[in-house]
Amino acid sequence: MEDNNTLLAAGILIFAMLIIIVFASFGKKKDPNSFYRAGLKAYDEGEFLTAYKIFKSLAEQGYIEAQCKLGLMHDRGEGLQQDYADAVKWYRRAARKTCRSTIQTWALLR
Repeated sequence: MEDNNTLLAAGILIFAMLIIIVFASFGKKKDPNSFYRAGLKAYDEGEFLTAYKIFKSLAEQGYIEAQCKLGLMHDRGEGLQQDYADAVKWYRRAARKTCRSTIQTWALLR
């Protein structure tokens, strides 16, 4: 009987620890750099829709490199319909924050 109680207590303790770990992980923000690298990996593998979703999420939060990539994807029509107006919009947002590659690309578009 005592063994059953010990096993039950150990099981409850393990369950409680798992619950704490799960809830603690919900409060953590994703590292934008690792999220961006995941977008680059998808982009390099030709998974443009996945890359677009990642870059757009980051770009809307002000992540400059993602804004550059979104501009490029719209400019080239990679994974979406080519749209120069959207390309310029994202290039401008990034350029406001001085992204060198965007400024160079922006100069070429003029």
